[in-house]
Amino acid sequence: MFTHFHHLKHVGLTVLGMITLTAALVAMFYTTASDALVSPTLKFGKAQTKIMQGLVKTSYANPIYIESNCQTPITTVIDPNSAGTTCLDLEHAGEGV
Repeated sequence: MFTHFHHLKHVGLTVLGMITLTAALVAMFYTTASDALVSPTLKFGKAQTKIMQGLVKTSYANPIYIESNCQTPITTVIDPNSAGTTCLDLEHAGEGV
């Protein structure tokens, strides 16, 4: 609307054109307002650096752990080079359904 404003005189004179322009303006203002309302903010102030230590063993977002502990019919005897990667690919394919 801002770059081709000379077309607005043709579009704005029809009923469908007025409805479309109104919907475009409302959508533009709604998007701006919803972004301002829903924008994430920190609840407890600034982020702080903390040193955490201890034994952590998880399969979430740890592909090395998943590859080494994956239970699949494709073992290292069948595929010695990429048995863990194949199992990881099967896990990801199963989660995508």
